[in-house]
Amino acid sequence: MKCPLSPGAQVWTATGLAILAVDILGETTLSESFNTFSRTPHGRIVTTAGWLYLTAHMFGMIPSKRDPLVLAFSRVPKRKKVGIVVV
Repeated sequence: MKCPLSPGAQVWTATGLAILAVDILGETTLSESFNTFSRTPHGRIVTTAGWLYLTAHMFGMIPSKRDPLVLAFSRVPKRKKVGIVVV
């Protein structure tokens, strides 16, 4: 049976499930870890810069020819599409 989700939606779903599993099984949640790290002097800079970049990337605010993530993955050879099978 073919999954009705697009490959991107499949990856986001898997990412969400992985985060949920870590939050349930871990000693601290990822949110708690993020908050703890962002309160350190260097952590505040790293998390703020990372959050700003990720937001700009996700909303397409950075031109593709200047977006480091797009440029990095544009050089990766294309592979066959792989889907997640949902049973």
